[in-house]
Amino acid sequence: MAPARWIARGLAGPALLLAGAACAASPASGSTPVAARSAERAPPASLPIPASPAESLVHSAREWCVSGGAPLVGHPVVDAAARVYFATSDGYLHAFESDGRYRFSYTVQGTPLGSVSLRPGDGAILLGTTRRLVYAIGQAGSLKWSFETLTPVWSGIVPLDRDTVSFVGLDRHLYALGTGGGAKFRVKIQGQPVGEPIVTRRGLVWVPLSDGVARIENAWKQKHLPLPAAVDVALHSGDGLLVRSGGEATLFAESGDVLDRKQVVEVGGSESAQVFLFAGGRGAWRSAAGEREFEFGEARAPSGALFADASWLAIPLEDGRALVQGSDGETETVVVGSAALERIQMGPSGKRLIVSTREGDVCSVRLRSAGSPSTRAR
Repeated sequence: MAPARWIARGLAGPALLLAGAACAASPASGSTPVAARSAERAPPASLPIPASPAESLVHSAREWCVSGGAPLVGHPVVDAAARVYFATSDGYLHAFESDGRYRFSYTVQGTPLGSVSLRPGDGAILLGTTRRLVYAIGQAGSLKWSFETLTPVWSGIVPLDRDTVSFVGLDRHLYALGTGGGAKFRVKIQGQPVGEPIVTRRGLVWVPLSDGVARIENAWKQKHLPLPAAVDVALHSGDGLLVRSGGEATLFAESGDVLDRKQVVEVGGSESAQVFLFAGGRGAWRSAAGEREFEFGEARAPSGALFADASWLAIPLEDGRALVQGSDGETETVVVGSAALERIQMGPSGKRLIVSTREGDVCSVRLRSAGSPSTRAR
């Protein structure tokens, strides 16, 4: 199983981890070094790179790869200084500098569930565990506070506003905690959650369900938005939410009304842009600048969550490569390694990708095409 994918594929990974958490010994709190893996190794010589006119640039610009020594839980998060933070299933939060140097590791009690996040107010790294604990850890590796919850934490801890965070508990309730960890509210979710809560504008919280989406407003007003199947992809899109359910992409407005529906193979993106892959190897990239169609290739299949913003589109592949296209239409194939890629994120500089793999590595890849079309041609 690939824990790094669960935010976009449901919570099967964390649910299985819960089964073994009760009998596993929990490490004591503290900071412990972890080895970083060098990225100097070259990709295998036999790595197939098919020729294609649309892929005139093929390169490996991998700067570094690191590993926490155990499977990732959720996906990494990157701060404004390009530092990378992620949790592993053996009970650690790991931090690395923007150049891949080890920064710190913090041991938590229980098994982390869900992706780590950064709180906007102070930059604290947030995570929850099966031991009914929520942690706020400073960027230097010291504990700011921890809070004992009523139930094991089942999802990532997501910022609701500058002073409040929210999460889904194993008891199917949505919780909110204040800056110091104090409880603010607890709301029963109408349905079976299958993904992390997503916060959009005005404090709206959306929870992916086995039969739709729960839209929760102001901790008391809740609406069940039905869908024909479980939600396996959900992301903040403009003022609303974009989900994939049963091979269909549905775009919800902030009000919960349906704005658009498409039959898709895969969907992904960010708040500022969305990318759709259709049958027959076609794709569409939608942002404030409009919608652009592109050819993906019918024989290819994405291996993880797609990335798109207003400037870049990236598609992870099974053979350790990523297809990257800029807003100027130029495309390049980036070789990360030989393991299937799970998730691609853009670093804060806009010139670097942060990629996680199914083997549990987190890698930094510099884009050769960062800059103008003339830079790409050299």
